[in-house]
Amino acid sequence: MTMQMQKIGTAFYRHIQLLATIGALLKFVLVFARGVFALFVAAVVGFGSYVMLQALYLSIWGYGGGVVAVLVFTTGIGSGIGSYIAWLDREHKLGAQALLLAVALACGLLGAWLGLQRGIDVGAIHPIWKPGIPEIHITTVGAVIGANIPLFALGLFKAIRDPRL
Repeated sequence: MTMQMQKIGTAFYRHIQLLATIGALLKFVLVFARGVFALFVAAVVGFGSYVMLQALYLSIWGYGGGVVAVLVFTTGIGSGIGSYIAWLDREHKLGAQALLLAVALACGLLGAWLGLQRGIDVGAIHPIWKPGIPEIHITTVGAVIGANIPLFALGLFKAIRDPRL
């Protein structure tokens, strides 16, 4: 009887171990799915803010040197806000949330600036179809990636630290 109970206990323990492993893997899958969602939200908010504010800027000041600054600031800040919204964790205190928002904004602006510089390097700053309007694809991609890197790293760190669902 004792040997049979020990076999049942061992089999039960193995099944529980398997379920815990599946749960930990599912946590990582959820972090990566949230990362993809955050990329999408940051891209929509970053590009949408650029489209809305660029039209406002052009209607007031027209073409000029500020077009590039509007591109960098709107895509960087919009992507930072979108990324923060997608990675929002209500377990953090208000100070930590403000710090995460500031980090997402700063990294989004840095990513937008680096994306713009990459666009200048490949010659995409002034396309033929509309002189004076910079290419926004590379800048938006830089802003989206830059804004999501620190928040994705934090989500991955939290998943590693506590793999339970």
